[in-house]
Amino acid sequence: MDQFIRGRSIFAGFDHDTITDYLDGLDYLCAFSNVADEVSDFTIAGNGTSTVVLTLNDGTGDNTITLNGEGGSNVTIDAGDFQFY
Repeated sequence: MDQFIRGRSIFAGFDHDTITDYLDGLDYLCAFSNVADEVSDFTIAGNGTSTVVLTLNDGTGDNTITLNGEGGSNVTIDAGDFQFY
């Protein structure tokens, strides 16, 4: 199981990150509350495909996370894939 943490206590942006081996149902994303505190803070594109892009709804479009399913496996992101701090 991998834990991917995004955000910092003093820096809210994370630019364009790619996770190349996301295991749906095992890995999860962590975000600090100064970045996001619920799933609706992200726009999720490609859900259910092997490449999912999460864009932080901060008005810039400059903060994305691309999740590539390990071995080309499909990724479906929902609230259970996040931990908010």
